[in-house]
Amino acid sequence: MRELHEETGYEATRATLMTTITSSEGFMDQTAALMLLHFDERKRQAPHFDTDEFVTAELVPYETVIDWVKTGRINTAQALSALGYYELFLKQKGHQK
Repeated sequence: MRELHEETGYEATRATLMTTITSSEGFMDQTAALMLLHFDERKRQAPHFDTDEFVTAELVPYETVIDWVKTGRINTAQALSALGYYELFLKQKGHQK
C-alpha cells in the first residue's frame, strides 16, 4: 500500500494478498507477493519517488490490459501471474477490476 501511494499517488483503501510466486523453483529463493489493491482514482495525490526511482502510472481499462498481454506489450512473469490468478480465482467471486 505504501509503494502504491509513493510511486503513483493513489492511496489503497483495501489490499488483498492473492498469492505469492517464486521466480524459479530450485534456483532462486526470490518471491513476489501478488496483491489486489482497491483505490479511488479520483483521490490521486502527487507521487513521492526515491532519488533513484522513475515510475509512470496510467490507468487503462481492464480489457486494454488483456489486449496488451495478447500482443506482448505486457510480458513480465509477475504481471502475467497476477492477471492469470485474478481471472482464475477472483474475478468470478465478484472482486472488482
